[in-house]
Amino acid sequence: MESEVAQALAERLAETIVEFAEANEMQAADVLAALEFNYACVERTHIHDELPHKMH
Repeated sequence: MESEVAQALAERLAETIVEFAEANEMQAADVLAALEFNYACVERTHIHDELPHKMH
């Protein structure tokens, strides 16, 4: 069940990336790279926010 849901979400995400790329005259790979960069920034911020708490 979970794998079916994950597969459906992955397919919908891929469709959304392609639709967004086409609507903005971009390549899907560029949209995906931007999403991955944004995720990395959020993760880095989250880790940075947690560090002072873990040091005490």
